[in-house]
Parts: sequence; C-alpha cells; structure tokens
Amino acid sequence: PGTVIFIPPYLKHDQYKDSGEETEFLWWHFTYNIQNAVDVLPFLQIPYIYPLKNHKRFEEVFDEFMLSMEKVGHLPTVILQKAKSLELLYLLLDNGLGSIKTGSENLPSHSFLAILLKIVTQPEASFSLADLAEELHMNPTYVSNHFKAMFGKSPILLHREIKIAKAKSLLEAHKMNITEISEWLGFNDIQTFTRLFKKYTGISPQQYKGLFNRTM
Repeated sequence: PGTVIFIPPYLKHDQYKDSGEETEFLWWHFTYNIQNAVDVLPFLQIPYIYPLKNHKRFEEVFDEFMLSMEKVGHLPTVILQKAKSLELLYLLLDNGLGSIKTGSENLPSHSFLAILLKIVTQPEASFSLADLAEELHMNPTYVSNHFKAMFGKSPILLHREIKIAKAKSLLEAHKMNITEISEWLGFNDIQTFTRLFKKYTGISPQQYKGLFNRTM
C-alpha cells in the first residue's frame, strides 16, 4: 500500500497480483507544462517506483479530485479540479524527488534544479551562460556540461527551445502580433526572431499563424 509506479508516456504496461488480497489501483494520466510551453517531468528523473510517506492523504485528495471531475461547467468546480490536481502532483513530486538517493553525479542538485526552474519559467528573459555560471559560482563550461548531463540539453539551448515553444503558443492565442511576441520574448529585432523560429519549425511565424488560422 502506498507504492507509486511512475510510468513514462507511451510506455505499454499491465499489472497483476501475486496474492488474493484485495487491491485497489489509483490511475492518473497527467503531464505538467510550465508556461504552457514545456513539460518539465522528463527533466526531473523521478524514480519509477517509490513509496508515499502518507498514502492515506494521497488517497483522500485523489477521491476529492475524482469527485470534482463528475461536475462540469461550474467555475468553482473547475478551480477545485485545478487545485486538487496540483495537490496530487505536489504529493507525488515531493515524495518522488525526496526518495532519490543523494551522492550520485547523475542526479540534479538543488542548484541545477533552481537554474532549470529559472529557465523554464522565464522564456522572456535574456541571460547568458556566464550569468547562470555566476549565480552558481562555477565555471561556465562546467555548468553547461553538467546541466546537459543532468537534463539532456545545455541551458542556453533549452532556453532557446522554450522561447520558440512559448512563441508558438502565443501565435495560436491571437492576443499579440508577431512584433509584440518578438519583443516580449527578448529578441533584439523581428528578423532574429523569425530566423530562429524558422530554424526550429521550418516555417516563419507568419506562416505558422496562418496554418493555425486555417485549423480554427
């Protein structure tokens, strides 16, 4: 009781019981996007199997979440659903990350997790590798290499990709024009923004916006 099995997306899975004891499985399919642009779960290296400190509390919140899903179209209920889903996620991550054994070079330290959080929550910011290294009081080359070993990409490359992902979501929302998006994301000029956007998507921001318009 209280064991969490964290299954990555698209992985086929099944389960069986090796005893006749009554068992209840709680299933929850979720992702967690920051800034509606990037799913940070793959970067956290959550253990595949770990125990919950207080599984009764998790079960209570899970039941509250499932009950809230039975009601639709009511604003307070929508807020409750969001609150309970975040509470469930907090309980899972707090226990999951807390169960990681320290001392392994392959696991992210709190300092590098803080840098990751800064990068994914500030797509509009402009900072260099030297800025990040100064915060950690480390050599820039070491920061870049260690960050890449932890999360699969260098901090500057990841930040650049998040900028483009955020740009795509803003283009789809139709609340800002291309110039405004370019300025908000910290680009010096629209040409630089357009060139980088096309490099990652294969089309210009204007073309992307047009494609999305046709699917409305």
